[in-house]
Amino acid sequence: VEEAKTNELAEEANKKKEKAEQEFLRAEPAMKAAEAAVNCLKKESITEMKGLPNPPDGVLLVARVLMILRGEKVSSNEAKEKIWKRAVIMMNNPSKFIEDIYKFDARNVDENILEAVNKIIKDPANNFTEAQMASKNYAASKLASWIVNVSEFNRIYKDVKPLDDMQKEATELVKVKEKELAVVKERVRLITERVAALNRDLKEAEAKKEAVESEAKKCEDKLTSAQKLVEGLADENKRWGENVKKLRENIRTVIGDALLASGFVSYIAAFSARFRKELWQGQWLRGIKQLEIPMTEGIEPLKILTNDGEIAGWKNEGLPADQMSLENASVITSCSRWPLLIDPQLQGSTWIRGHEGEDLVVFSLTQDKWNAKLLNAIRDGRTVMIENVPQEIDATLEPLLSRSIVKKGIGYIIELGGAPV
Repeated sequence: VEEAKTNELAEEANKKKEKAEQEFLRAEPAMKAAEAAVNCLKKESITEMKGLPNPPDGVLLVARVLMILRGEKVSSNEAKEKIWKRAVIMMNNPSKFIEDIYKFDARNVDENILEAVNKIIKDPANNFTEAQMASKNYAASKLASWIVNVSEFNRIYKDVKPLDDMQKEATELVKVKEKELAVVKERVRLITERVAALNRDLKEAEAKKEAVESEAKKCEDKLTSAQKLVEGLADENKRWGENVKKLRENIRTVIGDALLASGFVSYIAAFSARFRKELWQGQWLRGIKQLEIPMTEGIEPLKILTNDGEIAGWKNEGLPADQMSLENASVITSCSRWPLLIDPQLQGSTWIRGHEGEDLVVFSLTQDKWNAKLLNAIRDGRTVMIENVPQEIDATLEPLLSRSIVKKGIGYIIELGGAPV
């Protein structure tokens, strides 16, 4: 948390610094122009200016503004002769005068002085520019340029200075916070090392504890297994006896159950639900009982052909849950011949697609190159579903429908359209 706060303060300080630097860039041209003007001043040009016996009004105005900017008191109604006399004294030592101008602190100018200077230099009637003064005196034109640029620099600097002060304060605050953060980090490091050492000790203790508990658990499991084995063996005789009895009963009834299931798979599929029930329940069961063929009491064909788990899987694959659909599915999965589905509602084909998944190949005999799809599916061992089968089936399919499979070597082949597969 402290690190996040310090980073936030540092980011804010950098933003203030960038803003202050951008603002200072605005003042830089004025300061450079002022320095350029000072650099153009030579001892000879100052000597020439102060040697003027009757200086032009522009030169006197430059001298007046220069004295005001240097902090000298100059009244607005002071005589020109007196102004010039004071200016000559100010420029008496040209070298020192130029040095004073060069070292002038443009950042710290009293606001009253700056206001008095700006009142004169910004008055359009005074034409206080370097170009206007150049025709009157060279040194006066450079001093005028210096005065204008110093005034402009001071104005921008005073606008920017609060930002600079804020940036410096923020930087100092960041330094303080960074020192505090370093102390906190060191404390955290020491605490972290201590916690890590405690965690290692804890893990070692837990490992020893787990090893002891594991050994105790193994002993307990062995004891429990031994007890179960002893108890189980006591009950095994009874269970085995019941299984033997059940197996004997199944051996006795398997003929009748198989007869009912095989008849159901072979003949029942073409009939309606009502006629199916009447056929196997009303006639087949009665006939089996009359012939005294053993069979399981209360058995149904569906219970022989499938189980609850398989039925649940069919339903998940899209098979409707009605009795007739379940019976049809049991016939399809149990018969040894290829089933023909009359499926106007597409319920059967939907279930087959879900049942076979990606291994299913579907086509109709009206499609192009259907025989190539069939041959590839047989080679790959995939399930094939032919849709929209006409009343007269292509003779090419006859070997497949009649299962004319021939053993050749260690494999089996079937000929479709004269091509062995």
